[in-house]
Amino acid sequence: APGKRVRLSLRPERLDLATAAAAAVNCWHGRVREATFRGELVRYGVELGPGLIVSVSRPYRGQETIFAPGQEVFVTSRPDDWRVFG
Repeated sequence: APGKRVRLSLRPERLDLATAAAAAVNCWHGRVREATFRGELVRYGVELGPGLIVSVSRPYRGQETIFAPGQEVFVTSRPDDWRVFG
């Protein structure tokens, strides 16, 4: 219901990163704060606003596909991947 407080949950592997804004409704501008190589995955900490950092996991596809700390990015998600708890 409008005005009701809820919690939103998204798995880090269900978020994606891009260098340009997507036409999708769920697209947020941010800055990579950290990138951690974890074998077949790269885990990113992306700051979307003051104190709001989200984790994003992406498959490792070569050095040229890694986003660097400080790089501006866009985080996107599909509404089907959201879990809302009331």
